[in-house]
Amino acid sequence: MEWFSALPDWIKFVLILAVFFVIYLIYMVLNYNRVKKQVLAMQNSLKIGDTVMTQSGLYGMLVSLDKSTARLKIADNLVILIDRFSIKNVVKGGKRRMKGIVLVSHGDMAKGMVHSASFFYGDEIPQLDFCGLRQGQSPEEFAEQLKETIGRVDTGDGVVVLADLFGGTPCNQAILCMNDTTECIAGMNFPMLLELLSDRESEVPGLEGLAEKGKSGIYDVKEFLAASADEEDD
Repeated sequence: MEWFSALPDWIKFVLILAVFFVIYLIYMVLNYNRVKKQVLAMQNSLKIGDTVMTQSGLYGMLVSLDKSTARLKIADNLVILIDRFSIKNVVKGGKRRMKGIVLVSHGDMAKGMVHSASFFYGDEIPQLDFCGLRQGQSPEEFAEQLKETIGRVDTGDGVVVLADLFGGTPCNQAILCMNDTTECIAGMNFPMLLELLSDRESEVPGLEGLAEKGKSGIYDVKEFLAASADEEDD
């Protein structure tokens, strides 16, 4: 790493930014390809009579289907024409096969992560909400807000609460809400949220490896560069 140490500071900074951008770009591409495969698999499995949910959160039963459009029965004597690729997922037993997600944090961190997720999943992500603890807000007030939010995103398949800091008020109140269907993971980050949004739409949504996924998304960029340079020297 002598060559790296000898570089001017501004070049080091540019190289670090470039490597970080490449890592982030690779992650986005891999995540996009995985989601695309899931969507294609779901589209190929569609059949007349399926109950589905659209990207906008509309429920209905498929009554006709072709390569680009579908007819959806959303009420008695009410059938609408939709774009086939606006179908988000298939519903079994009248319920969505996905867990609700609530992000909790001090301030606007949770809100910002939900906004960032819209770059990957669109502006209206079903069963995703947030609670931010305001300065001066009591734990009791926050608890009531959190319970209401959990109730909004829970359609019967359970809720995962992602908290910013273990031991903080948002996390502590989430722990008090835990039961057989509500779970909590502390130390949330963006890779963890993207992983959960992707996995919850699978046939058997689960939390296996979610915390590890969050950890694996953390890089000491300087050490990463040093390791990469050593590999190149070898």
